[in-house]
Amino acid sequence: MGLSQEQITEIGKLKKLERTYDGIIKTSTNGDQLQRAKIELKKIKDLMDSMDPNGIYSEIQAGENKRSSRVDENPFAQYEMLSRFTLERASSHSSDADINMMYSIVKSWDSVFMTALFDKHVKLDYSLNSERDTHYAILANVKRYQKTLIETVEDYQTATREDAKLQLSEMKRRYSRQFLNEGAAYLRKLKSFWENIDKDIKEHGTKCTNRDDKIAYDLRFESESFLKGETVETVVHKAVIFLNEAIKALRLPELPDKKEL
Repeated sequence: MGLSQEQITEIGKLKKLERTYDGIIKTSTNGDQLQRAKIELKKIKDLMDSMDPNGIYSEIQAGENKRSSRVDENPFAQYEMLSRFTLERASSHSSDADINMMYSIVKSWDSVFMTALFDKHVKLDYSLNSERDTHYAILANVKRYQKTLIETVEDYQTATREDAKLQLSEMKRRYSRQFLNEGAAYLRKLKSFWENIDKDIKEHGTKCTNRDDKIAYDLRFESESFLKGETVETVVHKAVIFLNEAIKALRLPELPDKKEL
């Protein structure tokens, strides 16, 4: 027996909730929140199993995925700005899709947008310029978590003793959560900051003082990108598009404030 359109719609909503709770489990470091997320995730899976015991919904999705093979080959392909970039593995042995996506997004932001939005190119008022400077330290911290995770993944691949593999497996899970959590916080902070600048530029405010200047790279110290020759106003707006698409592609859950937990 097939599924009605109403059942397909309902299972689709449950699948979305499933991804949200999966994201919380991967990114949250709060023990109580993790436990609640695991309980809710089990309830959702049990409900989906009872509604669709024969897995018909998965067959329907498989057909849709086959028709969308271009997007499957590169999950960035469906996005305006992300489609300019390639999904890369964090390491040769990294098979976690979320880790690889976060790695690729952070790398793309660092190499293209962060360079173009450097204080040499985009002039901000004093307080905002000081806030922008803090982003470099946060990125360095994200990269430290990334490096530790990659080293652990590689160590796991070469480990031969079962006790060592068990320990490294637990370390991988812990470092994966840390990397995803720190990366998510970094992207949200960037989004909030540059959306503020983008909005002010559109309203002809004074937070950015060179909106009409064009990006020109010093090839002695910088690598060119597709942003060369664009106005500061355009680059800021494209950065906001990139960050919104990145957060959507990563399916980052809106985590409640700690005071709500």
